[in-house]
Amino acid sequence: MEHVTQPKHPDPRRMRRATKEVTDRSKIEAFLDQSHVGYLGLVDDEGTYVVPLRL
Repeated sequence: MEHVTQPKHPDPRRMRRATKEVTDRSKIEAFLDQSHVGYLGLVDDEGTYVVPLRL
């Protein structure tokens, strides 16, 4: 069996779960209007970070 090496970080432009992607701007705006806090997830060479943002 051949071993396949996965990239260190997936392509940041692609969602891991494409079935969850929302591209409709009106749906995004409606979701944000109902939210009080959002979370921004980031990845760099040192690790993964999640930053809470007040909306």
